[in-house]
Amino acid sequence: MITTAPTQGRRFALLLTALAMLLTMLPATPSQADPVVVAVAGTAHLAGGFNNDPNVDDGCFSGTAAGTHTGPASATFRYSNTATDGTASGTLNLPGHSVGFTWTRVGATAVLTLNGNGHSGNAVAAFAPVGPPSLSTPPCGPGPAAQVVGVGQLS
Repeated sequence: MITTAPTQGRRFALLLTALAMLLTMLPATPSQADPVVVAVAGTAHLAGGFNNDPNVDDGCFSGTAAGTHTGPASATFRYSNTATDGTASGTLNLPGHSVGFTWTRVGATAVLTLNGNGHSGNAVAAFAPVGPPSLSTPPCGPGPAAQVVGVGQLS
């Protein structure tokens, strides 16, 4: 199981600050030639828990996007995790734009490959567990949650 030590909390706060600074540099609206640059922040729910290997379970994400597509963001995905690494694939929905993704996670960081609507690109994301399973049932089922921040570009 992934644990959050005080140093992980500080690293996550530093990452959030860095992403917020990056967002201030992003253009408000893209032209046809501009790449899609987006940052997301929100909560991922993992129906099978943090350490579900060898099973493949459903996950979902809801949060906010900023950058060239600003507004609500959501994702659904299928994933498999060990305590130290994991993989997933799914669909990320941004305002006016949806893309497929795959990720490879090592520790609390994931590298994503994005594809869809004639665009392809990459992203990085960081995860910080937020405690025991929630009492509510998100669309992907009950399970533990993690705060997620990520930034990526499609061209």
